[in-house]
Amino acid sequence: MVIPVLFFLPLTLAVLSFLMRRPALDRYLVLLHAMGHLAGVAWMALEPCSWAGYFETDPPAVLVLALLAIVYLAVAVKRFLDERGMHHDGHEAWHSLQTTALMIFIGAMTAAALTNHAAMLWVFVEGTTLASAPLIYSSRTKTALEATWKYIFICSIGIALAFIGIILLMMGMEPGASLHFRDLEANAGKIDPFWLKFAFPFILVGFGTKAGFAPVHAWLPDAHSEAPSGISALLSATLLNTALLAVLRFGNILDAAGYGVFVRDALVVTGFLSLFVAAVYMLRVENYKRMLAYSSIENMGIMAIGFGLGGAGAVAAVLHMVAHSLVKGAFFLTAGDILHAWKRRDIAGAGGVLATWPRTGWVWLTAFVAISGLPPFAAFFSEIMLMSALLEAGYPVLLALFLLLLTVIIWGMGRGVLAVAMGPARPDLAGHRSSAIWPQVLLLGLAIAIVVAMPQPVETFFRDVAAILGVNGGQR
Repeated sequence: MVIPVLFFLPLTLAVLSFLMRRPALDRYLVLLHAMGHLAGVAWMALEPCSWAGYFETDPPAVLVLALLAIVYLAVAVKRFLDERGMHHDGHEAWHSLQTTALMIFIGAMTAAALTNHAAMLWVFVEGTTLASAPLIYSSRTKTALEATWKYIFICSIGIALAFIGIILLMMGMEPGASLHFRDLEANAGKIDPFWLKFAFPFILVGFGTKAGFAPVHAWLPDAHSEAPSGISALLSATLLNTALLAVLRFGNILDAAGYGVFVRDALVVTGFLSLFVAAVYMLRVENYKRMLAYSSIENMGIMAIGFGLGGAGAVAAVLHMVAHSLVKGAFFLTAGDILHAWKRRDIAGAGGVLATWPRTGWVWLTAFVAISGLPPFAAFFSEIMLMSALLEAGYPVLLALFLLLLTVIIWGMGRGVLAVAMGPARPDLAGHRSSAIWPQVLLLGLAIAIVVAMPQPVETFFRDVAAILGVNGGQR
């Protein structure tokens, strides 16, 4: 019964919000939904379950949903604390529509992670696009409208390509064959190799569009820049994971058919291309929210490389997924605090955070240290593991390229982060109460605790996820 509750709870609360149109009530509804979602995911982690023949839990789904639940709760708590005493005179209907869209967005991601059917996966990933579009347009400005239409257009093309990929996959299957992933993997050897290999590039590019892979990433910087920072946190820390999971589930089919090297090559190339694009744009970015968006592209590239390598590389990718979700959630929430107070998105105009709001400034700098892969944060260990996997796999040139691109990205990002943090205090803001930072602090704390005090069951769980999603190899 847990799975249907996770589906129907957001729908029920979304309808209630839409009908009531009371922003003061909405923040309680969102918080209630977030706590209920976390409780449901915890239940599924302890008691694997299935529902209706199309939804079931497995370690990758539980991991993606656990990160979604944690980040979503942080966003909900942050929203609850920051909106105390806030008035929405004249905007109640729009605010309630945003709340409705948010809950449907969470429900669509949940369904996409839990479904065991290829066609249903496509439906729910497309559902995330439709549900999140109004959230990106939250400010209702011209630039937000442009970002929203760009998001819809590019992601719709991507999802159309993914649909073509599924059709091509079906063309290589026996008539009436099941589209359940378990059956597809079990019968992968019966699928025509030509259609199987022809389908995967469409699936990689299609779902990779939502995952933020280069070169189909163009929607991501605009959407992250214009969306409310809580939504940006969910887009970066949770939606990208969901889309990556979709790519890897189809990659498992080729791996089972003996074409794992084909998938490995595609993922590694995609990963390094994403790192390269992030490095290029990080050197010229002038908007600190866009800067965080390019960081997301970089980190999705790191995950693609790790899962492509398989083995220890896949374990590193799983740990990096956790690290990126926790830290990037904190990073975007802090960026939202800066934007709300400074009213500037440009790096040059948002200086002096550390001197004006010391607590917010230190969280901002700590998030940068965490995302840069410095100890004691989880990203340090995941990147070290990935570099070791590259070396053990016999790719010293790729290791050197990996280090070079990371160095460029960290240097470029560091300039932007320090420019926002440093500078003279803003007298007009010094007397104002800074926004709540405890949700970000807890997320960053988890990014340390997950490696410093990792329980053995959690480590085993991570290895189980890596074993399922990592590429094992095989013929080309």
